[in-house]
Amino acid sequence: MLVWASFLTFNPRLDDAEFSRIERQRLQRDTGLGGLDLVTDQPIVVAARWHGTFGAVNFADWLLGVFAAPAISFADAIVVPPRYSGTDATKRESYVIAVTGFVLSTGFWVSFGDAVTALRSYTDDVRQPSVWNWLNLVSVAAWLSQPPVPSP
Repeated sequence: MLVWASFLTFNPRLDDAEFSRIERQRLQRDTGLGGLDLVTDQPIVVAARWHGTFGAVNFADWLLGVFAAPAISFADAIVVPPRYSGTDATKRESYVIAVTGFVLSTGFWVSFGDAVTALRSYTDDVRQPSVWNWLNLVSVAAWLSQPPVPSP
């Protein structure tokens, strides 16, 4: 949460002229006048702020990229309509991207801690089996060593 708060605090908002440019670009695409731009390192508009503008804008942007870049990229892919791929998100879409990215990235990092804890407890059990594991192993070995019961 601190990463998202620092991004929202230290990154400047886009002005309305930038969103007007995005709307004009989409209108040209709808009328068939605008071509498809294929840019591989394209910035994403998150909460009316640039993110990943051909590198980090500042430390807060870089930190958000480290902790939430996959979530933001996925949110951008599902929020911006496919016919407008290659264009930036509108102001409304940028806030949806921010909320979706926040939920996905926070959910990942919350579950990441539980996964590490579970993995550590699993590896501890494998390295140092408890008494119950030994008793279970002995009972399975005893059951397997019994002679087969003849069928009537």
